[in-house]
Parts: sequence; structure tokens; C-alpha cells
Amino acid sequence: MRKEIEEAVNIQKKSKAPGVDNISAEEIQAAGNSGIEILLSMCRKIWEEEKFPQMWKKSIIIPLHKKGHNKL
Repeated sequence: MRKEIEEAVNIQKKSKAPGVDNISAEEIQAAGNSGIEILLSMCRKIWEEEKFPQMWKKSIIIPLHKKGHNKL
């Protein structure tokens, strides 16, 4: 599972807006091995308990309108 987490962290696109948790891809990548260990621990706990954090169900969607098409 560690290898999968490492691959997922490494393919994160940089310069993207962070999610609800306000953690950017750059911060996750900068955490290095310590960050990988934390993510691995979280994944193991989720697997064992068969339950994931409710916060992961949330997302933010911001519509970006083309010029002149901003009427809702």
C-alpha cells in the first residue's frame, strides 16, 4: 500500500487550489517520508474500521464563467 500512496502523492499536480482541508499538493509532497507514513497510517485505520472521514465527502465547486456569461 505504501508504494501506491507514494505514487499518488508524486503525481499530484502543483499550483492547484487546495481542497476543503486547505492542504495543497505542494505541502503534501514537501512532507516527504513523514507525510507518507501519516497517510499510510490513515489508510490502514480506514481499511480496518471500514469507515472514512465525513469531511472527505465535501468539495467546493466554483463556477468560472466565460466573459459575458455570468448570469445565474
